Amino acid sequence: MRPKSYHSGIAARTGGRGFTLVEMIVVLALIGILAGIAVPAFDSIIARTRLSTAANDVLLGLNVARSEAVRRNATVYFCLADAGGRWSVHQVAGDEIREGALPPSITADTNNLDTGLLADFACVRYRPDGLAYGAGSVLMTNGEITLTLGTSSRVVNVRTGGTYVG
Repeated sequence: MRPKSYHSGIAARTGGRGFTLVEMIVVLALIGILAGIAVPAFDSIIARTRLSTAANDVLLGLNVARSEAVRRNATVYFCLADAGGRWSVHQVAGDEIREGALPPSITADTNNLDTGLLADFACVRYRPDGLAYGAGSVLMTNGEITLTLGTSSRVVNVRTGGTYVG
């Protein structure tokens, strides 16, 4: 009987089990490359999600104002601060039904809302009929609240018959 060769015994014992150091380094390098590609994409997704959440929050405030106007059979206001992104729903100034605030990184720009009702606020007035009114008791047909985060933006449209995010 011939003695086994030292080299053939090592090959027989290690064949097919485990990873070599080179294989592990290659896998770790691939994971690092994929993570480097994925992280910026996740940042973009997070930014878009924050913007959508803020738009839906403003839309919620507008809908609360509308439903409270109908429920209370009185005029109810949705007002958004020109700076700071604070908003409130109230029947009389200082008597908030609901309040909210946009995240500091999101800016708001309003178009065709009533800016003469309260200083430093742009407002939408809902009457008991559930319709949106702007300045001078004119039905609101083209009000907009544009929310911006970086290069992305969402527009909350305020119309006579309803509100929606466009």
